[in-house]
Formats: sequence, C-alpha cells, structure tokens
Amino acid sequence: MTVIIDLLVTLALATTGYLCVRLLLKEASWLEILSLTFPLGSGLLTWLFFLLGWIGIPFDRIQVIVIWIGVNLVLLALIRYQKNESASKRPSIVNNRQHTAGVDYAVLLILGAGLVISIILSIGRSYSVYDGIAMWAPKGYGIALERSLWGARWGNHGYAYPLNIHFNIASFRLFSGDLLPGSKMIFPLYFFSMLLGIYAFWIREQVHPYLRACSLLVIGTVPVLFSFSMIGYANLPMAAYMVLATLWGIEGIMHGNFKIQILSGILLGLTAWTILEGMLYVVAIGLVLILARYVSKIGEIKPFAWITPVVIIAGVWFVFFQMHGSTGSQAISAASKMLQALLQGDWQPSGIRLILWFARRNIFDISTWGLIYPLGILFFLLGWKQVRPGKNFVSLALFLATLATGALSLGLFYLRSFDIPGLYDLLVRGFPRSFMSPSILFFVLGVQLLAAIPIMVKKPGLPHLAPR
Repeated sequence: MTVIIDLLVTLALATTGYLCVRLLLKEASWLEILSLTFPLGSGLLTWLFFLLGWIGIPFDRIQVIVIWIGVNLVLLALIRYQKNESASKRPSIVNNRQHTAGVDYAVLLILGAGLVISIILSIGRSYSVYDGIAMWAPKGYGIALERSLWGARWGNHGYAYPLNIHFNIASFRLFSGDLLPGSKMIFPLYFFSMLLGIYAFWIREQVHPYLRACSLLVIGTVPVLFSFSMIGYANLPMAAYMVLATLWGIEGIMHGNFKIQILSGILLGLTAWTILEGMLYVVAIGLVLILARYVSKIGEIKPFAWITPVVIIAGVWFVFFQMHGSTGSQAISAASKMLQALLQGDWQPSGIRLILWFARRNIFDISTWGLIYPLGILFFLLGWKQVRPGKNFVSLALFLATLATGALSLGLFYLRSFDIPGLYDLLVRGFPRSFMSPSILFFVLGVQLLAAIPIMVKKPGLPHLAPR
C-alpha cells in the first residue's frame, strides 16, 4: 500500500506539471512533455505550499488535496480558454520535433531501464549520506509532522535553504509516512528529466540520431551524476532546472517566443527555489543569454515573459530568507569574511592556485566524470569555429553559459576558502557536485559543435539537417 501511495504522490506532482506544459507548449512532443512534467509540477506546487504556509495555511492532507485540485482546475480552465483562441493569437513555435529515428527509441528504452534501476537503488540507500540525514530529510519530515512551514527548522541551517526539496519530501511523509522512503524517487526523476530535456533539445536542433543517442548515454553514465541521483542531495535537481532553463531560454530567445520564454523563466525561478546559490546561477545564465542575443543579433527577448517568473518565484523566497534565514546562512558569513580579508589586502593567491589545480586534475578523473570531458574537449576542438559571434547563436549561448557557470562555481569555492578551514578537503567533498551544471552544459555544447562540422551536415539517407 505504501508503494501505491508513493506512486500516486509522484503522479499528482507530475500531473500539475503536465498541465503546465500543455498550457505553455501547445505543440510539445511527448519527449518534451516527459522531460518537463515532474520538474515543473514538483517545483511549482512546493513553492505554492510554501507561500500558503507562510500566510498560515496548514500543510495537512485535506489542505494539500484541495490546493492540488484547485490548481489543476485553474490550469484546465486556462488550457480550455487557450483552445478557444483564434489561431492568430497563438504563439508560433518552430517545430522540428518529428525527426526521430529507431535509435532514439532504443536509447530511450535503455534510459527507462536505467531510471527503474536508479529508483530501486535510491530507495534502497535511503537517506544514508550526511546532508540527506542532517538537513534535507529532517526538514521535510518536520514540515509534515508539524503540518507547517515552520517545521523546516528541524535539521541544520534553520531556514537558510530554499524549501523545494524539503516540501517534496514532506509530501511523501504526509501521505505515506515515507516508510520506504518513497521520497527518494524524486532524485532519479530529476536526473532523467534532465536527460530527456537534453535529448529533446538535440532532436530540435536535428543532431544526427546516432550522435545524440551515444552522447546521451555518455551523460547518463557519468559516475558522479548517477551517484547523486541516488543519495538525496539537492545539487542534481538544481542542475536539472538550470540546464533545462538554459536550453529552453536559448530556443525561446532564438524564435522570440513569448510562452517558451515564460517556461525558461519559471525554470530559472525554480533553480533559485532549489538551492541557496541557485540565485547566483540564475543571474549568470540570464546575463549571458542576453549577451549572446545582442552579440549574435539573432532572436528576440521578451523581458516581461522571461523575467517576471524569476522575480516572483525567487523574489518571494529571497524576502523570506532575509526575514528568517540569513542568520543561519554560511554564505552570508563567508561573504562577510571575504570582504574583510580583501579590504585588508589578503587575496589568498594560494587558494586560487589550489582551486585551479584541483579543477584541472578533477575534470579528467574518469571515475568521477566518465568520458564527458575527454569527448567534450575533442568535440570542441573539432567545431570551435561555430562559437564565433554571428556564426551560430545556439553554440555561442551554450559557450557563454558554460563559461559563466564554471567561473561562478570556482568563485564560490574561493568565497568559501575565507570561511571554511581546509580548502583541499572542501574541494574533495564539494567540487564534483558544484561543477555538475557547467560540465553538462560543456558537453551539450561539444555535441552541438560536432554536429555542425561539414562531415556531419546532411547527406543522402541521413534524416537531419545541420543545427541552427
């Protein structure tokens, strides 16, 4: 019975996400729908539970069910209204989603088997790693047991962290007791949603079927990614939101599509709603995509569509953080100490050298990153000319996003070096999980560049075109 309830909770979260996708992407393919339903549904519902909890509405079964029904009815009404609109009012979507091949179904079948295995292993491991035990699970259980947002004071760091993962866990605890724990399903689901989103992006860009299939398997078998899909940390869910937001942001800007930019903005907002440093990555991604658009002179940005969801989702959380969470924040403490040290002329050059040395050594560790960097670098060297401004907007945007997120990840270690003793130990523990997003974006960029070189351009019998 517990398993059935856990599956129903997961289905309920995904149902809301599905309706959001149908509202925003009228012509979405089944692959795009699958990639977005769980991240959107789980993120938006937990944010709504948080907001209503802040104004005093209890987090109990009846309230949650009523809220879920109400949200879905509103979404259904909006979808029905949208169907009644005249065709001229509907946003146009450049649709290159039909170029699928037999190899696509084969790799997706492998991916589905991997998801089942990952869920079984994730549940079997339970919350057995420190952060999962000390913070993510206790806060979720506290919210469920106290029937209140304020139960998030359980565990470490008070209210200093966004509560997306915590409310997800709380939903399972509330309805099934989380005996398995079924809440561990959410981490593999985020991982495989991201993989499907990347694959859908490559299909839209008409990357050769065999290249995109093999490349997806490369990402799906990266040891650190597969491991973090099972241990209960928020780093991989955040990476999933950010990668999906970046890819949809690129498409939305390239086609000047209002609703796709809303989708990207929602995903960016949910990035900030998932982990504390997410807001910094959101700003970085937003700036580089704007820069790519104006350098390449391709596409159109709809500021209201793109920025409003970020401001609402992240802004509400930031206000709450300033009122209740900043005193428990390690980041605030580290920033204060870094500022004091810099004003005194202590730039810690040894720390910078150590961070760069460790990064250079770690990215070539196959037991951590698999083949993502050797192949990514090879693909980049073969197709780097596509990054030139004005040549290819998609490649330029991915390149700038990789640089920005990578530099930010390194900069955050530099920040922490002023507050946490033992920088090397911190890098050993934290570098792989902090470098997930730039690593994934770098490999997506590499595949995009390789697909654009002359030997990969359309030939007779190959069902694809060169990427835009």
